[in-house]
Amino acid sequence: MASTLATEFERTGRLWLRQAIGTDAVEALRRGLPENPGPGQRVARGHPLFEALEAQGVNRAVRQGWPGMKPVRVLCFNKSERTNWTLPWHQDRVIAVQDRHDLPGFKNWTRKDGIWHCEPPFEILSRMLFVRLHLDPSTELNGAMEIALGHHSSIIASHQMGAAVERGSRELTTAAAGDMLILSMLTPHRSRPAQCAETRQVVRIDYADRDLPDPLAWC
Repeated sequence: MASTLATEFERTGRLWLRQAIGTDAVEALRRGLPENPGPGQRVARGHPLFEALEAQGVNRAVRQGWPGMKPVRVLCFNKSERTNWTLPWHQDRVIAVQDRHDLPGFKNWTRKDGIWHCEPPFEILSRMLFVRLHLDPSTELNGAMEIALGHHSSIIASHQMGAAVERGSRELTTAAAGDMLILSMLTPHRSRPAQCAETRQVVRIDYADRDLPDPLAWC
């Protein structure tokens, strides 16, 4: 990664790759989406979308700046007035694992749709990325995500989140189809409801550069 881009990411916690993939790649990924994903449908390993992300150069684009990164979770979102939702400011601090093992530092265990989730230690979260690949235009009207810049270097308690966000800069992540947004896993963000009928399809990919400590394993 060029030094100026690395400096920008270190300062803000995000990096835009505008038109990271072309129209043909966007269409190929759209065809691979699960039906009616709604608010964050997890894509199982082995689903054709995993292969499509590799084939269309998405993973390669991430590794150009962060060598060794591999996708560990894929989620699909399709927001519109019909499939609508909102989320307050928060940090994503949860990972999906194959089985529960109570190792030191791994906490807040939950089981969702048959999959174990937990909050790992800061040392793991701080090295992770989440990437949003836009398959439709993302606008203020159709519920583009908003991010808080420069708050990705620590874990922020829920009761302190509002004040922390107010102290810094915020950015509405408007995007065109094919744009890729690379974020530190701990970048605070929120989601506002869509106010129009047009869809806002996004693929989210979580990346990590190492395996979890045995016997834990990415799911």
